[in-house]
Amino acid sequence: MNGNGAVNSRLVLMAGFGGLLVLMAFASVDGIQTLRQIEASNDAIREEFLLRTRVLERIRGDLYLSGTYVRDYLLEPESGKALGHRYSLLEAHSDMDEALKQYQGLLNAQEAAPFQVLNQELTDYWTVLEPIFQWTTTQRRQKGYLFLRDEVFRRRQSMLGIADQIRDINESQLNAGKEKVADTFTRIRRRLLGTIGLTIGLGLLLASFTVRKMLALETETRRHYTEMANARGELKQLSARLVEAQEKERRSISRELHDEIGQALTGVLVELANLSASIRNRDLEGVAAKAGEIKKLVENSVSVVRNMALLLRPSMLDDLGLVPALEWQAREVSKRSGVRVNVVAEGVS
Repeated sequence: MNGNGAVNSRLVLMAGFGGLLVLMAFASVDGIQTLRQIEASNDAIREEFLLRTRVLERIRGDLYLSGTYVRDYLLEPESGKALGHRYSLLEAHSDMDEALKQYQGLLNAQEAAPFQVLNQELTDYWTVLEPIFQWTTTQRRQKGYLFLRDEVFRRRQSMLGIADQIRDINESQLNAGKEKVADTFTRIRRRLLGTIGLTIGLGLLLASFTVRKMLALETETRRHYTEMANARGELKQLSARLVEAQEKERRSISRELHDEIGQALTGVLVELANLSASIRNRDLEGVAAKAGEIKKLVENSVSVVRNMALLLRPSMLDDLGLVPALEWQAREVSKRSGVRVNVVAEGVS
Protein backbone atom coordinates (compact mmCIF):
# COMPACT_ATOMS: atom_id res chain seq x y z
CA MET A 1 0.00 0.00 0.00
CA ASN A 2 1.49 3.32 -1.01
CA GLY A 3 1.55 6.49 1.05
CA ASN A 4 -1.30 8.19 -0.86
CA GLY A 5 -3.55 5.15 -0.38
CA ALA A 6 -2.89 5.08 3.35
CA VAL A 7 -3.57 8.83 3.66
CA ASN A 8 -6.81 8.49 1.67
CA SER A 9 -7.93 5.57 3.84
CA ARG A 10 -7.24 7.54 7.00
CA LEU A 11 -9.16 10.51 5.63
CA VAL A 12 -12.12 8.31 4.69
CA LEU A 13 -12.17 6.67 8.13
CA MET A 14 -11.85 10.00 9.93
CA ALA A 15 -14.60 11.55 7.81
CA GLY A 16 -16.84 8.51 8.26
CA PHE A 17 -16.46 8.27 12.01
CA GLY A 18 -16.76 12.04 12.30
CA GLY A 19 -19.99 11.97 10.30
CA LEU A 20 -21.24 9.09 12.44
CA LEU A 21 -20.56 11.05 15.62
CA VAL A 22 -22.22 14.15 14.13
CA LEU A 23 -25.31 12.12 13.22
CA MET A 24 -25.49 10.62 16.70
CA ALA A 25 -25.03 14.04 18.31
CA PHE A 26 -27.65 15.55 15.99
CA ALA A 27 -30.11 12.76 16.76
CA SER A 28 -29.53 13.19 20.50
CA VAL A 29 -29.85 16.98 20.47
CA ASP A 30 -32.85 16.91 18.15
CA GLY A 31 -34.56 14.26 20.25
CA ILE A 32 -33.95 16.17 23.48
CA GLN A 33 -35.19 19.44 21.98
CA THR A 34 -38.28 17.77 20.52
CA LEU A 35 -39.06 16.05 23.81
CA ARG A 36 -38.73 19.38 25.58
CA GLN A 37 -41.08 20.96 23.05
CA ILE A 38 -43.57 18.13 23.49
CA GLU A 39 -43.33 18.41 27.26
CA ALA A 40 -43.77 22.17 27.12
CA SER A 41 -46.72 21.85 24.70
CA ASN A 42 -48.31 19.16 26.84
CA ASP A 43 -47.87 21.26 29.98
CA ALA A 44 -49.33 24.30 28.20
CA ILE A 45 -52.33 22.31 26.95
CA ARG A 46 -52.93 20.82 30.40
CA GLU A 47 -52.57 24.16 32.17
CA GLU A 48 -54.91 25.86 29.71
CA PHE A 49 -57.46 23.07 30.07
CA LEU A 50 -57.29 23.20 33.85
CA LEU A 51 -57.62 27.00 33.83
CA ARG A 52 -60.61 26.85 31.47
CA THR A 53 -62.17 24.13 33.59
CA ARG A 54 -61.66 26.08 36.82
CA VAL A 55 -63.15 29.28 35.36
CA LEU A 56 -66.06 27.41 33.79
CA GLU A 57 -66.76 25.55 37.04
CA ARG A 58 -66.61 28.90 38.82
CA ILE A 59 -69.32 30.23 36.48
CA ARG A 60 -71.40 27.07 36.97
CA GLY A 61 -70.93 27.28 40.74
CA ASP A 62 -71.99 30.94 40.82
CA LEU A 63 -75.01 30.04 38.69
CA TYR A 64 -76.03 27.29 41.12
CA LEU A 65 -75.49 29.59 44.08
CA SER A 66 -77.48 32.35 42.46
CA GLY A 67 -80.44 30.02 42.12
CA THR A 68 -80.09 29.00 45.74
CA TYR A 69 -79.81 32.63 46.91
CA VAL A 70 -82.81 33.63 44.80
CA ARG A 71 -84.83 30.77 46.29
CA ASP A 72 -83.80 31.66 49.83
CA TYR A 73 -84.50 35.33 49.18
CA LEU A 74 -87.95 34.69 47.80
CA LEU A 75 -88.99 32.17 50.43
CA GLU A 76 -87.49 33.97 53.43
CA PRO A 77 -90.30 35.62 55.50
CA GLU A 78 -87.97 37.77 57.57
CA SER A 79 -86.71 40.94 55.88
CA GLY A 80 -83.30 40.96 57.57
CA LYS A 81 -82.43 37.45 56.48
CA ALA A 82 -83.82 38.10 53.02
CA LEU A 83 -81.52 41.11 52.75
CA GLY A 84 -78.54 38.85 53.61
CA HIS A 85 -79.50 36.44 50.82
CA ARG A 86 -79.73 39.41 48.45
CA TYR A 87 -76.18 40.50 49.29
CA SER A 88 -74.93 36.95 48.75
CA LEU A 89 -76.69 36.94 45.38
CA LEU A 90 -75.04 40.21 44.39
CA GLU A 91 -71.62 38.82 45.38
CA ALA A 92 -72.25 35.72 43.23
CA HIS A 93 -73.23 38.07 40.37
CA SER A 94 -70.01 40.05 40.76
CA ASP A 95 -67.89 36.91 40.94
CA MET A 96 -69.62 35.50 37.86
CA ASP A 97 -68.92 38.70 35.90
CA GLU A 98 -65.21 38.43 36.75
CA ALA A 99 -65.17 34.78 35.72
CA LEU A 100 -66.88 35.61 32.43
CA LYS A 101 -64.29 38.28 31.67
CA GLN A 102 -61.48 35.87 32.50
CA TYR A 103 -62.93 33.12 30.32
CA GLN A 104 -63.47 35.56 27.47
CA GLY A 105 -59.69 36.03 27.37
CA LEU A 106 -59.28 32.25 26.97
CA LEU A 107 -61.80 31.81 24.15
CA ASN A 108 -61.00 30.04 20.90
CA ALA A 109 -62.90 30.12 17.62
CA GLN A 110 -65.08 27.11 18.43
CA GLU A 111 -66.19 28.46 21.80
CA ALA A 112 -66.99 32.00 20.65
CA ALA A 113 -70.58 31.32 19.51
CA PRO A 114 -71.78 29.25 22.52
CA PHE A 115 -70.03 31.61 24.93
CA GLN A 116 -71.81 34.56 23.34
CA VAL A 117 -75.14 32.75 23.83
CA LEU A 118 -74.24 31.94 27.44
CA ASN A 119 -73.24 35.53 28.11
CA GLN A 120 -76.52 36.80 26.66
CA GLU A 121 -78.51 34.25 28.65
CA LEU A 122 -76.76 35.32 31.85
CA THR A 123 -77.44 38.97 31.08
CA ASP A 124 -81.11 38.22 30.53
CA TYR A 125 -81.09 36.10 33.69
CA TRP A 126 -79.84 38.94 35.87
CA THR A 127 -82.19 41.34 34.15
CA VAL A 128 -85.12 39.07 34.99
CA LEU A 129 -83.99 38.98 38.64
CA GLU A 130 -83.89 42.76 39.09
CA PRO A 131 -87.67 43.29 39.77
CA ILE A 132 -87.77 40.79 42.63
CA PHE A 133 -85.56 43.03 44.73
CA GLN A 134 -88.45 45.53 44.84
CA TRP A 135 -91.01 42.97 46.03
CA THR A 136 -92.45 43.07 49.47
CA THR A 137 -92.55 40.12 51.78
CA THR A 138 -96.10 39.34 50.75
CA GLN A 139 -95.27 39.52 47.05
CA ARG A 140 -92.26 37.25 47.53
CA ARG A 141 -94.46 34.73 49.34
CA GLN A 142 -97.20 34.88 46.72
CA LYS A 143 -95.14 35.01 43.54
CA GLY A 144 -91.86 33.41 44.65
CA TYR A 145 -92.58 29.77 43.89
CA LEU A 146 -93.97 30.47 40.42
CA PHE A 147 -91.08 32.79 39.64
CA LEU A 148 -88.56 30.16 40.70
CA ARG A 149 -90.26 27.48 38.59
CA ASP A 150 -90.95 29.49 35.47
CA GLU A 151 -87.97 31.81 35.35
CA VAL A 152 -85.06 30.91 37.61
CA PHE A 153 -84.92 27.12 37.33
CA ARG A 154 -85.81 27.07 33.64
CA ARG A 155 -83.22 29.66 32.72
CA ARG A 156 -80.61 28.14 35.02
CA GLN A 157 -81.09 24.74 33.40
CA SER A 158 -80.73 26.28 29.96
CA MET A 159 -77.56 28.15 30.96
CA LEU A 160 -76.12 25.00 32.53
CA GLY A 161 -76.71 23.21 29.24
CA ILE A 162 -74.81 25.96 27.42
CA ALA A 163 -72.03 25.69 30.00
CA ASP A 164 -71.92 21.94 29.38
CA GLN A 165 -71.51 22.63 25.65
CA ILE A 166 -68.58 24.90 26.40
CA ARG A 167 -67.13 22.22 28.68
CA ASP A 168 -67.50 19.66 25.91
CA ILE A 169 -65.74 22.03 23.50
CA ASN A 170 -63.00 22.51 26.09
CA GLU A 171 -62.60 18.75 26.40
CA SER A 172 -62.49 18.42 22.63
CA GLN A 173 -59.72 21.00 22.61
CA LEU A 174 -57.88 18.89 25.17
CA ASN A 175 -58.33 15.81 23.00
CA ALA A 176 -57.12 17.78 19.97
CA GLY A 177 -54.08 18.81 21.99
CA LYS A 178 -53.45 15.19 22.90
CA GLU A 179 -53.72 14.22 19.25
CA LYS A 180 -51.29 17.00 18.37
CA VAL A 181 -48.84 15.71 20.96
CA ALA A 182 -49.32 12.17 19.62
CA ASP A 183 -48.63 13.42 16.07
CA THR A 184 -45.53 15.17 17.32
CA PHE A 185 -44.40 11.94 18.98
CA THR A 186 -45.03 10.08 15.73
CA ARG A 187 -42.98 12.60 13.76
CA ILE A 188 -40.07 12.50 16.16
CA ARG A 189 -40.23 8.69 16.24
CA ARG A 190 -40.04 8.57 12.47
CA ARG A 191 -37.24 11.11 12.40
CA LEU A 192 -35.32 9.25 15.08
CA LEU A 193 -35.85 5.96 13.25
CA GLY A 194 -34.55 7.56 10.06
CA THR A 195 -31.55 9.00 11.86
CA ILE A 196 -30.87 5.69 13.61
CA GLY A 197 -31.20 3.82 10.31
CA LEU A 198 -28.82 6.25 8.64
CA THR A 199 -26.40 5.93 11.54
CA ILE A 200 -26.55 2.14 11.43
CA GLY A 201 -26.08 2.16 7.65
CA LEU A 202 -23.09 4.47 7.90
CA GLY A 203 -21.71 2.34 10.73
CA LEU A 204 -22.07 -0.80 8.59
CA LEU A 205 -20.33 0.93 5.68
CA LEU A 206 -17.51 2.04 7.96
CA ALA A 207 -17.26 -1.45 9.45
CA SER A 208 -17.15 -3.00 5.96
CA PHE A 209 -14.54 -0.49 4.81
CA THR A 210 -12.48 -1.03 7.97
CA VAL A 211 -12.65 -4.83 7.67
CA ARG A 212 -11.67 -4.63 4.01
CA LYS A 213 -8.73 -2.39 4.83
CA MET A 214 -7.69 -4.68 7.67
CA LEU A 215 -7.81 -7.69 5.35
CA ALA A 216 -5.81 -5.76 2.77
CA LEU A 217 -3.26 -4.80 5.41
CA GLU A 218 -3.11 -8.41 6.59
CA THR A 219 -2.52 -9.61 3.02
CA GLU A 220 0.10 -6.92 2.49
CA THR A 221 1.82 -7.84 5.75
CA ARG A 222 1.78 -11.53 4.82
CA ARG A 223 3.27 -10.71 1.43
CA HIS A 224 6.00 -8.59 3.02
CA TYR A 225 6.73 -11.37 5.48
CA THR A 226 7.01 -13.87 2.62
CA GLU A 227 9.30 -11.50 0.73
CA MET A 228 11.45 -11.03 3.83
CA ALA A 229 11.61 -14.81 4.36
CA ASN A 230 12.61 -15.32 0.72
CA ALA A 231 15.18 -12.55 0.98
CA ARG A 232 16.55 -14.11 4.15
CA GLY A 233 16.85 -17.47 2.37
CA GLU A 234 18.52 -15.85 -0.62
CA LEU A 235 20.87 -14.02 1.74
CA LYS A 236 21.80 -17.31 3.36
CA GLN A 237 22.42 -18.87 -0.06
CA LEU A 238 24.47 -15.84 -1.09
CA SER A 239 26.51 -16.07 2.10
CA ALA A 240 27.10 -19.77 1.44
CA ARG A 241 28.18 -19.06 -2.14
CA LEU A 242 30.42 -16.25 -0.91
CA VAL A 243 32.10 -18.56 1.59
CA GLU A 244 32.45 -21.18 -1.16
CA ALA A 245 33.98 -18.61 -3.52
CA GLN A 246 36.41 -17.51 -0.79
CA GLU A 247 37.44 -21.13 -0.16
CA LYS A 248 37.84 -21.72 -3.89
CA GLU A 249 39.94 -18.57 -4.21
CA ARG A 250 42.11 -19.66 -1.29
CA ARG A 251 42.61 -23.09 -2.89
CA SER A 252 43.54 -21.41 -6.16
CA ILE A 253 46.05 -19.09 -4.41
CA SER A 254 47.47 -22.04 -2.49
CA ARG A 255 47.86 -24.03 -5.71
CA GLU A 256 49.49 -21.08 -7.46
CA LEU A 257 51.92 -20.59 -4.61
CA HIS A 258 52.72 -24.27 -4.54
CA ASP A 259 53.02 -24.75 -8.27
CA GLU A 260 54.66 -21.51 -9.27
CA ILE A 261 56.46 -19.95 -6.29
CA GLY A 262 57.25 -23.28 -4.60
CA GLN A 263 58.82 -24.76 -7.71
CA ALA A 264 60.71 -21.56 -8.47
CA LEU A 265 62.11 -21.37 -4.93
CA THR A 266 63.02 -25.05 -5.09
CA GLY A 267 64.87 -24.37 -8.34
CA VAL A 268 66.65 -21.44 -6.68
CA LEU A 269 67.75 -23.73 -3.84
CA VAL A 270 69.04 -26.31 -6.30
CA GLU A 271 70.92 -23.70 -8.29
CA LEU A 272 72.31 -22.20 -5.09
CA ALA A 273 73.66 -25.65 -4.18
CA ASN A 274 75.23 -25.94 -7.64
CA LEU A 275 76.62 -22.41 -7.28
CA SER A 276 78.20 -23.36 -3.95
CA ALA A 277 79.80 -26.40 -5.55
CA SER A 278 81.17 -24.31 -8.42
CA ILE A 279 82.63 -21.79 -5.95
CA ARG A 280 84.36 -24.58 -4.06
CA ASN A 281 85.73 -25.94 -7.34
CA ARG A 282 86.78 -22.44 -8.38
CA ASP A 283 84.85 -22.84 -11.59
CA LEU A 284 84.37 -19.18 -12.46
CA GLU A 285 82.50 -19.82 -15.67
CA GLY A 286 80.12 -22.19 -13.87
CA VAL A 287 79.60 -19.61 -11.09
CA ALA A 288 78.59 -16.96 -13.60
CA ALA A 289 76.22 -19.33 -15.39
CA LYS A 290 74.60 -20.50 -12.14
CA ALA A 291 74.23 -16.89 -10.93
CA GLY A 292 72.47 -15.99 -14.16
CA GLU A 293 70.12 -18.94 -13.81
CA ILE A 294 69.36 -18.03 -10.19
CA LYS A 295 68.65 -14.43 -11.22
CA LYS A 296 66.32 -15.62 -13.94
CA LEU A 297 64.43 -17.87 -11.49
CA VAL A 298 64.09 -15.04 -8.97
CA GLU A 299 62.86 -12.64 -11.64
CA ASN A 300 60.25 -15.19 -12.76
CA SER A 301 59.14 -15.64 -9.14
CA VAL A 302 58.83 -11.87 -8.69
CA SER A 303 56.77 -11.69 -11.90
CA VAL A 304 54.51 -14.51 -10.72
CA VAL A 305 53.97 -12.82 -7.34
CA ARG A 306 53.19 -9.52 -9.05
CA ASN A 307 50.72 -11.21 -11.37
CA MET A 308 49.03 -12.94 -8.46
CA ALA A 309 48.71 -9.64 -6.62
CA LEU A 310 47.24 -8.00 -9.71
CA LEU A 311 44.81 -10.88 -10.13
CA LEU A 312 43.68 -10.61 -6.50
CA ARG A 313 43.07 -6.85 -6.68
CA PRO A 314 44.10 -5.00 -9.86
CA SER A 315 44.99 -1.41 -9.03
CA MET A 316 43.44 -0.24 -12.27
CA LEU A 317 40.06 -1.43 -10.95
CA ASP A 318 40.20 1.49 -8.51
CA ASP A 319 42.00 3.87 -10.88
CA LEU A 320 40.28 3.22 -14.23
CA GLY A 321 37.13 1.22 -13.42
CA LEU A 322 35.64 -2.18 -14.17
CA VAL A 323 35.76 -2.24 -18.00
CA PRO A 324 39.51 -1.34 -18.36
CA ALA A 325 40.33 -3.90 -15.66
CA LEU A 326 38.40 -6.59 -17.56
CA GLU A 327 40.13 -5.68 -20.82
CA TRP A 328 43.54 -5.96 -19.07
CA GLN A 329 42.50 -9.31 -17.63
CA ALA A 330 41.49 -10.50 -21.12
CA ARG A 331 44.88 -9.50 -22.53
CA GLU A 332 46.71 -11.31 -19.73
CA VAL A 333 44.66 -14.47 -20.28
CA SER A 334 45.37 -14.27 -24.00
CA LYS A 335 49.11 -13.93 -23.31
CA ARG A 336 49.22 -16.93 -20.96
CA SER A 337 46.90 -19.26 -22.83
CA GLY A 338 47.12 -18.12 -26.44
CA VAL A 339 43.30 -17.94 -26.56
CA ARG A 340 41.87 -14.76 -28.05
CA VAL A 341 39.50 -13.04 -25.58
CA ASN A 342 37.16 -10.15 -26.51
CA VAL A 343 35.39 -7.99 -23.87
CA VAL A 344 31.92 -6.64 -24.83
CA ALA A 345 30.82 -3.98 -22.33
CA GLU A 346 28.59 -1.53 -24.15
CA GLY A 347 26.41 0.61 -21.93
CA VAL A 348 28.26 -0.38 -18.77
CA SER A 349 28.95 2.56 -16.45
